Amino acid sequence: MIVDYYLRILHWDRRLPLNLDLGPLHIHLHSRSVFFMWVTVALLAITGVAVLVSRKPELIKRWTSWMFIAPAFGIPIWLGRGPAAVLAAVLGVIAVAEYVRLAKLSRVDAGVLLALAVLYPVAAWLRPSLLGLAPIVILACALPSVFGSDAEHGGTRTTFTAFGSVWICWSLAHLVMLSPDAYLVCFAVALTDVAAWCGGNGLRRFGWARRPLSSLSPNKTIGGLAGAIIGAFLMLTLLGTISIGLLIAVAFGSVLGDLVESMMKRQAQVKDAGSWLPGFGGLLDRIDSLLLVLPLAYLLR
Repeated sequence: MIVDYYLRILHWDRRLPLNLDLGPLHIHLHSRSVFFMWVTVALLAITGVAVLVSRKPELIKRWTSWMFIAPAFGIPIWLGRGPAAVLAAVLGVIAVAEYVRLAKLSRVDAGVLLALAVLYPVAAWLRPSLLGLAPIVILACALPSVFGSDAEHGGTRTTFTAFGSVWICWSLAHLVMLSPDAYLVCFAVALTDVAAWCGGNGLRRFGWARRPLSSLSPNKTIGGLAGAIIGAFLMLTLLGTISIGLLIAVAFGSVLGDLVESMMKRQAQVKDAGSWLPGFGGLLDRIDSLLLVLPLAYLLR
C-alpha cells in the first residue's frame, strides 16, 4: 500500500488526498503538494551542504533567503485557495510598494494599485469571473488623472498605473486560479531560473550563446534561454507534468518576465527593486519571472 501511495504521488493523482485533523484545523492536501513539499526539503538540504562548503557569502545569503521563501510560498498554497489568496495579496502589496518607487507614482495612483493588489486575489478566490473585468479596470486607472486635471503627466501616470495593475495585481491573482497546481509552477520557475543561469555560463564558449536577448539586461543571453528551455523540459518531464503549454509558459515566461523588470529598473536607474531580501534585492527581483509565468501557465496548461 505504501509503494502504491508513492507511485500515485509520482503520477500526480489528484484523487489521492492527505487529510490531517489538528483539532479545529482541518488540512486537505493533494498528493502533488505532498510530493513537491518533500522534493523542496530535499533540494534545500542538498544545496545547503554545497553552499556551506563553498563559503561564498552571496550564495549563503541566497540559500538563507530560500529557507524562508519556500515555506512562505508553500504553506499557504498547500492549505487551499483562501490562504493562497492571502499570500497573493501580501505579495501584491509588497511588490506594488516597490513598483511605485520605480515608476515614481503619486499617492493616489499607489492607493489604486494597493487596493487592486488585495481585490484581485480576493476575487480569484470568491468569484473568479470578476478577473474578466481587467480591461475595464485598466481603463479606470485613468480616472485619478482625469479628475485631478493632470494634463502634463496624466498619460504617463495612467500608463504606469494600468501596467502595474496587470503586471503585478492581476498576475498574482493567478496563484489562486492555478490552485492546487500553483506550487508546481513556483517550483518549476525556481528550477528554470537555475537552469537559465547554468546555460548562460556553461554555453558561454559559443559565440551565439553570448548574444544578449536585449540590451536592457546583457546577462540574459541566448545561452541562458537555451538553458531555461532544456531545464524546464527535463524537469517537467521527470515530474510527469510535461505539456507544450506549460513548457512555453515556464521556459519563455521566466526569461521574459525577468527582462520586463529589467526594463523598469533601467528606467528608474536602479540595480534592484529593493534591498530588504538578502541575496536578491527586493521582492520584485525574486518574483519577476512568476508575474509572467502565472497567467501564461493558467491560460496554456
